[in-house]
Order: sequence, then structure tokens, then C-alpha cells
Amino acid sequence: MTRLSRKRANAAFILGIAMRLLTVLTLSLLASPSLTLANEPEDARNLRLGGALLSTAKYVGSSDYDLVPLPLISFDDIGGFQLSGLALSYPLIDLGEGQGPNGWSLTAGARAGFDFGRDSDDSPTLNGFDDISASLLAGGFLRATYGVIGMNVEVGQDVLNGHNGFNADISIGTFIPPGVLVDNLTIRPALTLSWADKNYTQAIYGVTARQAAASVLPQYDLGKG
Repeated sequence: MTRLSRKRANAAFILGIAMRLLTVLTLSLLASPSLTLANEPEDARNLRLGGALLSTAKYVGSSDYDLVPLPLISFDDIGGFQLSGLALSYPLIDLGEGQGPNGWSLTAGARAGFDFGRDSDDSPTLNGFDDISASLLAGGFLRATYGVIGMNVEVGQDVLNGHNGFNADISIGTFIPPGVLVDNLTIRPALTLSWADKNYTQAIYGVTARQAAASVLPQYDLGKG
């Protein structure tokens, strides 16, 4: 692989990670049950319906974008289950004195997340690539808050033979209630660190020798990270 080709491949890998985090952050901002103020009415925390328009890459690593309408449904406690974005979770540990400026909480349990995969017809660039089927990420989560600081850890292993990978996200953020900076607007800034094994990174971002021979992309091998 030439130095220029490797730079382009690295740029596509970084862009893919950035777009994935942007999508996760957007979904989290619109449909996250965490860091709820302790004095918020219970009815307001249980079921939320809405929608969004996301500018997202045609496929992970692509420089072409589509506007995608996305319905959003989330709830905090229906039969003990919680739904946020494309993930369903069930708390097995729930400790603390409530969330909010004067409280703390620790919640952990099982989690199942969904990934739509990738279709080689999404772009001519993917000619010669195999489709990546949808993935179901079976794993767990841990959420902790202290005052207005929150931490969220999510891990999952694909069990549907989509990308066959394992990945983990660790986020830390805060909660700025309406009126502090902007009237009638809740602000939740967060920083997320993602890690994935070789199965995930190679399936999503890698280019095998066979794929390189059938496409315009150079071979690109990735490890975990």
C-alpha cells in the first residue's frame, strides 16, 4: 500500500469512528434516560416519543451523506425494561439516593443493542465487498451518577453473525438543566471513548486482499483498538 493510500484509509477509519460517535451522541441527547433531575415528574420520565433528522454517512467511512428521518421511542420503566435509541436494557442492580445535583446512583444490568449492518449496494465504492448483516449486541451496561456528573459503560458481543465483533463505549458527561445557560433547553455534553476487537474493526473498516482486487480501495488490515 502506498503512503497516500494508507493516509486515505486512515482518514476513512477516523471519519467512520467520528460519524458513529456523532450518531450515538445524537441519539443519547434525544432519547437518554440518564441524568434525570430528581424533582422531574415520574410521568415525564417513563415514555417519550419523537423524531429526528440525522445527517449520516451512506456507510461507515463514506464521505457521502444522506438525510435520514428517524423515529425515536424511549422509556425508563416498562416491566422493568428501559429503551434508549436502538438499545434495550434491564437493570439488575439499582442503588443510590436518586439522580440530580444532590444525589448519586449506580445502575447495572443486561443490555441488547441493534446495528443495521451495511449493504454493498450503498455505494459504488463497495463493489466487491460482502454485505454486513444486521448485528445484535448482547452484553451489559453500568451507569453511575454523582451530583450532575454521570458515567456510562456499554459492552456488547454480536450474536447474529453480522460483524461477529465485540465493542465497548465509555462515556462521561454532565447535566445542565434548563435556565442555567439557555431557557427551556437541557444540555448534556459528553465525551465518549470506543474500543472494539479485530473482528469488528476489520469487518467495518478493513479491506481484504480479495476486496481490494475487486474495488478501488487499497488493502487495509486492522487490529483491535
